[in-house]
Amino acid sequence: MSEPILPDFDWSAHPVEFCRVAVTESMSMQASSRKAMSSMHYFAAWTECGCLLGCSHEHETIVEADSCIPCASGSVVAVENGVMRSLTAEEEAEFQRVH
Repeated sequence: MSEPILPDFDWSAHPVEFCRVAVTESMSMQASSRKAMSSMHYFAAWTECGCLLGCSHEHETIVEADSCIPCASGSVVAVENGVMRSLTAEEEAEFQRVH
């Protein structure tokens, strides 16, 4: 297990911040482990108890990512070259059709 990002920070008093930092750190590690410099994938994202959660898969399509969403309020996030981004208008239209 890795060392805490902020070892002196009281995470129990800030659970939402802990979740945000944990997700950001996880995405950063996934991005740094990528072999290709130019890459694109999607993942399912949703909130639970105030935390942003997401599947750990790197889906090639929006349809595949949509199948990982466990609740009605979930969404799909694009990751391009290791950076999360919103869906484009075309991608959002596809998501709306399949969700």
